[in-house]
Amino acid sequence: MPHGTVVASFRNYRDAQAAVDKLADAGFPVETTTIVGSDLHIVERITGRLTLSKVVASSLMQGAWFGMLIGLFYVLFAAPESAVPILLGGVAMGAAFGLAAGVIPYLLSGGERDFSSAKQVVASRYDVLATTEVGRVRSLLAGARGAISMTDAPIGQPGPTVASSAGAAGVAAAGGHAADGPTQFGSRADEEPKFGVRLSPEQLAAHLAAQKARMASATDPKQGEQSPAGVKADALVAEQGSSEQAAKAQETGERDEDDPFVPRS
Repeated sequence: MPHGTVVASFRNYRDAQAAVDKLADAGFPVETTTIVGSDLHIVERITGRLTLSKVVASSLMQGAWFGMLIGLFYVLFAAPESAVPILLGGVAMGAAFGLAAGVIPYLLSGGERDFSSAKQVVASRYDVLATTEVGRVRSLLAGARGAISMTDAPIGQPGPTVASSAGAAGVAAAGGHAADGPTQFGSRADEEPKFGVRLSPEQLAAHLAAQKARMASATDPKQGEQSPAGVKADALVAEQGSSEQAAKAQETGERDEDDPFVPRS
């Protein structure tokens, strides 16, 4: 994955190419830039209906052209009086081979593909990345044709794995809504932590408290007894408390071992 900062994004490759060309005309070292296509798709454009007559005609034409080229090559080394027979023979043999190569596969397909098409790989977005002088690049590409967005997100570099509640609140206050894309833990009250995400003791305690509150809502109002879900939440909180106490005790013991004034038995 290429590294750099996204300085501009475009809907089509031609606009991204024009942006890099604009940088080159301004004297910017374009070897530090990269064009990255995102969200790749395979597009198959249907060009028309395929029939036996069209297959025969196209096969004959392609074979005849190929045979004529081979015949012209041999004419260069042949006697002048034999040039025409060699050329006509090459066209005839090429047409015959082309007909066989085109019609036989079509007949063997059994009509499963009665259309002609052309395939190509396209991207939904083309990002222009720069590794140096990002501010200068953005100023040069300001108002570039076809630009759809500007962002500070680095490409190929890991971002933060845990979002604090204060950071989420700041995003909501600044923009009114969070940025598009996967949410991070702490951005929603009912969100569960993802696998591999490390939580601080404060975040874990807040998560367990919220989980207990949700599970406590399952309490039967008629019986006044706590549901098994609530009991499970209490067990999780108790286990968290015991884990914290054990960690503190272990830390205290390690400090006592390092203290030379603590008597040893």
